Amino acid sequence: MDRKPYISIVVITFNSEKTIQDCLSSVFRVSYPKESYEVVVVDAGSNDKTLKIVKDFPVDKVIIKEKALRGEARNIGVQEAKGEIVAMIDSDLSSTNSLWLDTVVAKFNDPDVAMVTGSGIVPLPKKNMNFLQRAFFFTSIHPDMLKEEDQNGR
Repeated sequence: MDRKPYISIVVITFNSEKTIQDCLSSVFRVSYPKESYEVVVVDAGSNDKTLKIVKDFPVDKVIIKEKALRGEARNIGVQEAKGEIVAMIDSDLSSTNSLWLDTVVAKFNDPDVAMVTGSGIVPLPKKNMNFLQRAFFFTSIHPDMLKEEDQNGR
């Protein structure tokens, strides 16, 4: 049996009482082995029932950072992550497909894949880039901008 990479699933939240249950239910419904992933919730200081609902799930770590914006919350999640791969999920997203994490992880078997999004994959740039150039490359990518063969051929 192939070794499965350890995954950190980072869920960012803020006043998400209407969606966090569905989100975490779909996270914990994955077919990926539980010993091969962790769930980290980063909350921006919710003042509704979000954190009470989160406590109903076997989340590995909850971090509260008052007034954290989306990017800061993601960065905190990455800093706290122990996984070889980090899966970022906003608290208003959920999936009925229990294979979603397996599908994402499988894409990383291709050495040219740097990031997988909900709509497709993002190939590594073909030329050497410094950190700032890579950051701009990845933040400027939108799945619709990828070539059709990159979206469907990998």
